[in-house]
Amino acid sequence: MKKILLAAMAVIAFTSCSQDEEMDNATQNSRIRLGAIVNTTTKAVVTDNSNFTAFTVVGYATDGEMAAGTALGTPFIPATPITKSGDTWTTKTLDYYWPFNKQVQFFATSPTQTLTVPDTGYPTFNYTINTTSDTQEDLLVAKVANQTATTAGDNGVILGFTHALTQVNFSVKGGDGNTYKVSSIKIAGINDAGKYDFATGQWTPAASTASYDYPLAENAAVTGTDAVAIGAANGALMLMPQTFSTGSKVTVTYQVFAGETPISDTITADADLNGSTAWTPSAKFRYTITLANGGKNIVLGTPTVTGWSSSETEINK
Repeated sequence: MKKILLAAMAVIAFTSCSQDEEMDNATQNSRIRLGAIVNTTTKAVVTDNSNFTAFTVVGYATDGEMAAGTALGTPFIPATPITKSGDTWTTKTLDYYWPFNKQVQFFATSPTQTLTVPDTGYPTFNYTINTTSDTQEDLLVAKVANQTATTAGDNGVILGFTHALTQVNFSVKGGDGNTYKVSSIKIAGINDAGKYDFATGQWTPAASTASYDYPLAENAAVTGTDAVAIGAANGALMLMPQTFSTGSKVTVTYQVFAGETPISDTITADADLNGSTAWTPSAKFRYTITLANGGKNIVLGTPTVTGWSSSETEINK
């Protein structure tokens, strides 16, 4: 099932010391508290706060502020699953206090990703897009740098999650007053994997490519020249942010009708994505396709690009 997250704030207190780091004497009773804020979205299966049930956080204690030359070393807080039961967020792992005279760097993902930590600098992870829209995930990432008991304060460390992928949707309009019945929209020649860098919040796509079928509404059709969204209810594709190259394209299969009478054979037509607006993380792209009667020349319009709106709900603070 796709994970679509609405706003939530999760607050966790790590409540006992279990590591070898020396604790700050002034804050020995100051437990590390984490919060999470995620943006709203309108993708495949819309969930509410009760469906935002898990993320994983890693923390590193450093001598100074996080920078490209910082050596993170062994995690101060190893990959720790945070899960929710009712309105309470908990961890089953050992608990943590703020370390003495150090700053803590936090990195989090939902669903859980395996981080790669270089000798110096920020962690990364590799990710591959699932092949079908109903199995694609709303991948969330968060980082908070240079935290201490003082900077965190009474509210704890708030992990501001962002959507790491690009959401893609389609609308369709006809070239005249006839009815255009669409049986398939496919995106092909698209990078299907990449490496995410916490330093920049950007992806380096892999060389591999894949094709994806857009989830259409039942009896997807448009009559006339006004654009109509023809995706399945709450349907969308969640894809790897990228620029496009030769071979990146949208293919539409459709038939033209005058009323209920077919006036064309089944038409399959392509529109080139190469050179069009690059996909960016945490953005929603909607393309409008103009279909042609009697030919294979379809027009892929400039996409409308929006971001996820944000809202916050506090839980169990």
